[in-house]
Amino acid sequence: MTFHQETCKLEEIMLDYPIILIDNCALQASLEGCKHERGTIWNYLVRTDSLKYFYGLVSAGKGLYILPETLDELFAGVLNSEYKIIVKTCSRLKAEHEKIPLSSRAAKKRAEEELSRAEASRDYYKARRTLAHQFKANDKVFRLTDNERFLYNYLYKRNEELKQKKYGQRGAQINNVDYSLLIHGAVASQTRKGAAVITRDFPLLLAWSDFMKREPITIKEYRVFIRLADSLYAKGFVR
Repeated sequence: MTFHQETCKLEEIMLDYPIILIDNCALQASLEGCKHERGTIWNYLVRTDSLKYFYGLVSAGKGLYILPETLDELFAGVLNSEYKIIVKTCSRLKAEHEKIPLSSRAAKKRAEEELSRAEASRDYYKARRTLAHQFKANDKVFRLTDNERFLYNYLYKRNEELKQKKYGQRGAQINNVDYSLLIHGAVASQTRKGAAVITRDFPLLLAWSDFMKREPITIKEYRVFIRLADSLYAKGFVR
């Protein structure tokens, strides 16, 4: 096999693959192509923009799906009680900010920054919760049929040694969730006329490469894409 890479848009991928499984890290990638420290205002803003982008696609009925594990990850930390605490914190900070006299410029500025960060956090968690609900409402949480479950178990056990392999210079291993995603994509590629996986985890991409060498599945049937910023950096193999 000869290794090559190309860049393509999500719209192009959706034309080639009727089922697209996307993981949590790809859903929340920065649309600006730059990295921000977690917990900062800009980090919340860019991830919120990404979540809203995918909300629009899911609402439009596009072929995007998530696994139940990804749904759980989206809902983590955004249950009603926890979200209400975030909303109350924003209300409290806003009230405190309004009480600070304009003459206290330094205090006013610090309060504004704290409020802006809290509001960005609130909007981010709201976007996560809203997107999770939309995946459920549109029946876009991917679930195997009984027949597919048989194939899933077969491929899972047959290729399980891939979880032990170390990839890249850092020697990273594919985790259980990503391995499950890899096998789900393979099953869908055979039973639902083609599938693709979108992620930001390179070990998953490299594990897919090894998987494709072992199984009689073609790239036209199944492919893994790495999302970078607002494009999808597609690494693949051609014979």
